[in-house]
Amino acid sequence: MPRPRTRAAVAAFAVLCVALAGCVPSGPMPVSTTTPSATAKSTGDGVLRIGTVFPTTGAQAYLGPAQAAAVEVAVREINEAGGVLGKPVEVLHRDSGDVSTDTIETSFANLRAKGVDVLIGPSSSVLAERLVPELVAAKIPMISPAATSVRLSGVNDSGFLFRTIPSAALEGDALARSIGGGTARLAIIYLDDDTGKAILGTLRSRLKTGGGTLVATQKFGATTT
Repeated sequence: MPRPRTRAAVAAFAVLCVALAGCVPSGPMPVSTTTPSATAKSTGDGVLRIGTVFPTTGAQAYLGPAQAAAVEVAVREINEAGGVLGKPVEVLHRDSGDVSTDTIETSFANLRAKGVDVLIGPSSSVLAERLVPELVAAKIPMISPAATSVRLSGVNDSGFLFRTIPSAALEGDALARSIGGGTARLAIIYLDDDTGKAILGTLRSRLKTGGGTLVATQKFGATTT
């Protein structure tokens, strides 16, 4: 059943048509001489193919099975509802590996050869950024559910990289809102990398406007105990 807003829009359009009809002068109507543009031809086979690049090897391998399972559930529900354009969606899973290997590049080449229309993954921000040039060249969009790096907000992806998770920089704002400001006195220990600095920056900015006092900050790195 149409939504109220949709029904209202249709009714308004109908009233407008009646009003315009009353203003049309008698006599023959002018005929448009505009040549209709050619309809774009479809170049695909009508099947939506999804490729995933989640880790099944490497340091983040514990994340991969659950992420791949989530995609499988979504695809099953879509197919049970009739698929896309009347055809079942296909999904192909490949390993993203970790940053110490070129597994993700190999997996992407394989998925591209299989004719995937979109990628889902990876979990690593570094791997996501590494794959951007290949996405742009192949004109295949990628949707990452876990890449939180602030660097990705400024990467030149030509519109082919999407994230369903916000930048880590927003964690600082969320933390400050949870703390509540006011008379809170805070000391922050943060990781000395792009993400840690971004969280510190947004947290400090929110505290300035919402109250609370930042009394100390201490950074740490990979070799700090």
